[in-house]
Amino acid sequence: MNVTYTCKKGFLTLHTALAALLLFVAVNTTRASYEAQDGDIIFHRSCSAQSGAIAEATNSHYTHVGIIFIERGREMVYEASSTVRATPLESFIRAGDSGHYVIKRLKNTNKLNVGRLKSEVRAMCGRRYDKYFNWSDSTIYCSELVWKAYQRACGVELGSLKRMKDFNLGGKLAKDTVKCRYGSKVPLDMKVIAPSDIYSSRHLETVDSSGGTFSRISSLLGKIVGR
Repeated sequence: MNVTYTCKKGFLTLHTALAALLLFVAVNTTRASYEAQDGDIIFHRSCSAQSGAIAEATNSHYTHVGIIFIERGREMVYEASSTVRATPLESFIRAGDSGHYVIKRLKNTNKLNVGRLKSEVRAMCGRRYDKYFNWSDSTIYCSELVWKAYQRACGVELGSLKRMKDFNLGGKLAKDTVKCRYGSKVPLDMKVIAPSDIYSSRHLETVDSSGGTFSRISSLLGKIVGR
């Protein structure tokens, strides 16, 4: 029994180490040809409790979005998470599901005003995350941060605003989340912008992406350990 447990523990430790190494390699290797530019927009599927509901309601894999700026030679992602804050790009990628991400860029760079864009984003830093998705600046959610910053700084609307009622609220995850937050008074006419709407914007083009290689290899290692 002790020998079996020791071997099992050894496999688990090895699996954890290999998984961490593979994620590091996947994140850094796939980004080898990518050169970040101020204002790039990164998408992934977050691992938050509401991510499944957002994916279901928007019919999209992507549930979180942020803006990249180069600060002191380092790539930082400004995102609305628990608060609006700057996160190192590597950390942002690792926090997403399977290490998968997509980075997009404004097609018409002549419209990009980096100085104003930074000012708009930084003006919202420290504000709490808005889980109710209200269209105000007192609290902010991720896609709202990106949309408002680009609209105010560059005059570009990344996707058309929708109403709450335009989303698929009939699925179990979405329905349960909406009921938990709003009760019987769902603000169906409230203006909302989702990560998927920005992702599909005609003003953006994809400049980098990564597949879920890490997830697949980690899953395979998990099956080996479980034998």
